[in-house]
Amino acid sequence: MTTPPRPALAIPASLAAGLIVGWLTFVLQGILPDAFNQLANSGAVWCVIGFAAGAVGTIGRELGRRGMLAAALFGAVALFGEVIGYYGSTTLFLGDDVSAAALRGPAVWLVVACVAGPVFGIAGLAYRAGRGRVRHLGMGALGAVFLAEGLYLAIVLGYWAEAAILGTLGLLVPVVLGRSWSERLRGLGALVPLIVVGALAELGVYLLTRAAFR
Repeated sequence: MTTPPRPALAIPASLAAGLIVGWLTFVLQGILPDAFNQLANSGAVWCVIGFAAGAVGTIGRELGRRGMLAAALFGAVALFGEVIGYYGSTTLFLGDDVSAAALRGPAVWLVVACVAGPVFGIAGLAYRAGRGRVRHLGMGALGAVFLAEGLYLAIVLGYWAEAAILGTLGLLVPVVLGRSWSERLRGLGALVPLIVVGALAELGVYLLTRAAFR
């Protein structure tokens, strides 16, 4: 059995990955063209890092209580790193204010990270260590977050081109992660119930940000 990475290594690795992606978010916002610029502002893209942290950081662990706790921790640390990396970059390179009002943004997204990080960390573990339906739900969760964000962009903001990009990526997740066509089809099937959960989560984030920034 493969020895699991020590938390002393997995935690800083998850944080470093998050910091890098947060910085890349800042950089790519001025580079990606047209509708593809949404990828530099996408919460779904950020969730990929939490998913990866949960999958890679728990190598050698089973899908049990300890494995799930570790995956949740690594996912949360990764998303925390993304928030810190992005807002740290805007402060360092754009001279953004660090007043109490300006800190409201990172505070809100850290709250979101406290929920999304563990969820997608565990989804990553489920994909890597799970079997059958559990594995399908793991990959489906990652695809569903892209589809849910696409629905938000289309219905709330009317950004149809951006929504098409996110929706396409969501459908591709089970296709790319599946090891066989049977598994890919089952992963796509898992998107059906999970998109409802994802849409409700997207609504929750929308209401939270509306309340925080009004």
